[in-house]
Amino acid sequence: MAIKFSWLEETISTCVVTLLQADAAAGAIVLAEASFRAKVNMLASLVRERSKERTFNTAGHDPSEMFAELAGFCFKAEELRNQLMHSSWEGCPDYHTRSIVRRKTTAKARRGLTTQTQVLNGDEIMDIADFISCVDSYVDEFFIEP
Repeated sequence: MAIKFSWLEETISTCVVTLLQADAAAGAIVLAEASFRAKVNMLASLVRERSKERTFNTAGHDPSEMFAELAGFCFKAEELRNQLMHSSWEGCPDYHTRSIVRRKTTAKARRGLTTQTQVLNGDEIMDIADFISCVDSYVDEFFIEP
């Protein structure tokens, strides 16, 4: 799941550099300190700006609207990745049910101390990885010029 998310982030970065019409070094400078969310927002703005002069693989639909939907998928992928990566995992997986418990404890001003637990099995974790991989493919295909 982490590897597939890194591929998605790399795809987003590559698309930003392409739309900026920057060389690799300049692109790396622009993106090096940017969060995933900032990169997606930057890309959405560039799609809106460049759609006046460039075609995207949208089957005739408005590129800005289509990429807004893709951006939503990207943010969902980030949310799912964060849920898994920024949690504690309780015990060892149960090999009979193939499940493990994810625990996330937060202390926010609005709600105070809360602990969320979720039982996940390997198939559910793989579904998240597959979703992230699909989002990566959708973004990549969006930029294939028809």
